[in-house]
Amino acid sequence: MSAINHLSLATALSILLFVPTGPASASPPDISGTYTCTGSDPYSTPNEFSESLIIKKSGDTYKIQAIPTGDTFPYFLGTAIFTKGVDNVFADVYWNVNDATGFGSELFTIKSDGSLDATFIGNTRNKSGTETCVKAKS
Repeated sequence: MSAINHLSLATALSILLFVPTGPASASPPDISGTYTCTGSDPYSTPNEFSESLIIKKSGDTYKIQAIPTGDTFPYFLGTAIFTKGVDNVFADVYWNVNDATGFGSELFTIKSDGSLDATFIGNTRNKSGTETCVKAKS
């Protein structure tokens, strides 16, 4: 990955992580689990997609695997952290396991029902995508 790509990614995350803070609880919620997601990506054909997100806590971070519906192998891996002082927002950096140039960042909002709304942007892209995720029943 080139130095410019690293710098672009670091800049994007810096912006995501310094959202104005408000009152926060003692600790953010545990978002671990498997989620069923649907979304729209303006750079894929077709634009609509579905996937599972597997989120696992790892210290102060969360590891994320995005697995396309009907598959068993992740196509994106990521690492997420909560935004300081905002317990219903977290951001991740993700990368394509098959293409080193395929990476980006995603900002998630945790809704009151526990579902996730997200906006993502890939490296060198100028349009964002969206997805909505619902936690799978255990």
